[in-house]
Amino acid sequence: AEYGVPLQGLIALIHAESGFNPNAVRRGVWPDVSGGFSQMIVLTAAGYGIGDGTSDPANVEAVLAALQDRETGIRLAATHFAKCLAVVDQRFPSASGDERIILALRAYNAGAGYGLTEDYAQKYASHIAAYKGALALTYQVLANKGWPV
Repeated sequence: AEYGVPLQGLIALIHAESGFNPNAVRRGVWPDVSGGFSQMIVLTAAGYGIGDGTSDPANVEAVLAALQDRETGIRLAATHFAKCLAVVDQRFPSASGDERIILALRAYNAGAGYGLTEDYAQKYASHIAAYKGALALTYQVLANKGWPV
């Protein structure tokens, strides 16, 4: 609530990106280096004051360590997810509910410039399916725990 994001969307994001593993790391070709619960890339973290945005090994390791910290990683995920939701609200004002969340997850994954395109939807249909599955599981778990969904 503090970040203005739906709880189920944030949980689905973390489930889909890392399987709730704070130590998850992906060392792709720069700048596709990410870590933590939300698999935030090092370059994106720099925009939130974590690291300097460079591929310098010391910077990369420091950022990955920061993203693996539970409080830092989840706070940054919620902050960035809120920005993705704002972009979705601007570009797709009629989107609501799960459609809005899935669009924001796409923007989180690939950036709003590409993640919200039809090309992304076709090329990465498996990612979208994973987000939908994570969201469905999130609803089920929250309902089983007595949370309103």
